[in-house]
Amino acid sequence: MLKSGKYISVALIAALPGLAIHTAYALDFIENEKPNASVAVNYVLDGKDTLGGYSIYAGENDWRYYYTFMGTVSCNGLMVNQPIVFFQRFTSGRFTANYLASVTLEGSSCNGWGGDPCGGDKIIKINRVRGRLDRCATSELTQLKVRDEMVDVLKLHFVETNSGSRLYENTFNISYKNLNIPVSAISDRYSDFNKKLSTWMERYLDAVVIAGGLGKLQNAFANIDPLFSFVFDEKASEAKTPAAAVSHSLSGPSARLKSLMDSFDAGSIRKDEYERKKKEILDSM
Repeated sequence: MLKSGKYISVALIAALPGLAIHTAYALDFIENEKPNASVAVNYVLDGKDTLGGYSIYAGENDWRYYYTFMGTVSCNGLMVNQPIVFFQRFTSGRFTANYLASVTLEGSSCNGWGGDPCGGDKIIKINRVRGRLDRCATSELTQLKVRDEMVDVLKLHFVETNSGSRLYENTFNISYKNLNIPVSAISDRYSDFNKKLSTWMERYLDAVVIAGGLGKLQNAFANIDPLFSFVFDEKASEAKTPAAAVSHSLSGPSARLKSLMDSFDAGSIRKDEYERKKKEILDSM
């Protein structure tokens, strides 16, 4: 169970091999307030798909589904469901990025959130609203674990909050080395790369605000240039990777989280123990 003031930020790293691609489109990853069991690993995200009725970003339509985690957050003592759906992306069989989308499904009397999602030293910081409500986007250099190895990534984080417990959050972790982008171009705030990235992030944050609105406007990201072709000058056709090439496995906190949920679903552990261990895992990320 997450306490007020904790924004969820989970790094998904990889997918299980050998599972078929789900070919239907325009689905919701949440069904009856639970993960949609009909969505198979490696399903290719479509621009019409939704998360709890909210629009989510599909980019070049080459994001492959991995997992949906039903998280919760609390505010003023009230629990609110917050599913997190994980996707990953490969280019010529190499990991290039993962992406998570998260949104609160119902409202409460909460007037805002604690925490500081735009705080700290960032390369790019777009901080439009700050306080109990936040509307911001950041970029920074960090690392995540892929196949038991630490990989340098560019992390892009977008947060839109509002009254009534609304929280819409997107995170991208991009392996810039596998996209042939030198770290010097990323770390220099005034580089041509960061000028282009900043332009994209400004537009994307506008779309996040629309996507997170109570009206649940569909196709909120329809006018957003695909990230990898616009910022990284990568042709969309080069990013398509056959499912057979996606043969990695979960490791680290993501593996522990999935194992914990499997144990709870099987009745092997009590709910209080599940909540305690879940909080420990999420706090370690």
